Amino acid sequence: MSYLEATDVSVRYSRGAAAVHGASLSVDRGECVVVLGANGAGKTSLVRAICGFLPHEGVETRGEVTVDGVSISRLSPTKRARMGISYIPERDKIFRELNISENLEIFAQRRRTKAGLKEDKDLALDMFPALSRLPADRPAGLLSGGEQQMLAITGALIGAPDVLLVDEPSLGLAPIIVLDMMSALGRIMVERNLALLLVDQNVRSTQHLAQRVYTMDSGHLQLEAGPDVHERLIREGYSKAAL
Repeated sequence: MSYLEATDVSVRYSRGAAAVHGASLSVDRGECVVVLGANGAGKTSLVRAICGFLPHEGVETRGEVTVDGVSISRLSPTKRARMGISYIPERDKIFRELNISENLEIFAQRRRTKAGLKEDKDLALDMFPALSRLPADRPAGLLSGGEQQMLAITGALIGAPDVLLVDEPSLGLAPIIVLDMMSALGRIMVERNLALLLVDQNVRSTQHLAQRVYTMDSGHLQLEAGPDVHERLIREGYSKAAL
């Protein structure tokens, strides 16, 4: 049994629009799993269902989600976070009206324990020297897109998660920033023994990090196999963002 498992997850919005159809995936600790798909494929709906947000928004969800063998399907997003799940959304991932230091203080409040907070904060900031060199009182809304993503990842790590889900980590970022971001996520995964789940449109951005790949199309999830999966998907023109 993998550390994070989602089994037969379905999502249906109001007016009967189905976004996810019986999707199943698993992620183990120390493993990076990537879900690739075009915009509107259902990727965000899937990860938000795993995190427990959708039922609280009046969206119908079905299926089972377990963490370390324990079902969390009936838990609120807050309780799921206390089980070690951290989610970095595509948008609204930081508090733009607050400065860097204030953002990190809010993220720290999500920890299950205050033990080791300073060490985790220092380690997280060490992953992103460009962020640590910025003035702590700089408003987050004035940061570049890459700096905001670094702040969001740093904040998530300060929360000391066991599972990290990141939605569209490469969106809107320059290729060199994406490369640095993926490299940092890879180090974080190994050093923290994290179960890491990324959902993205960009095939190339995840090429050197993914250990397993799923593709998603019109709400249907499929596990892709083979060591050359990224090259094959690129040849097939799977993602417009990768061409």
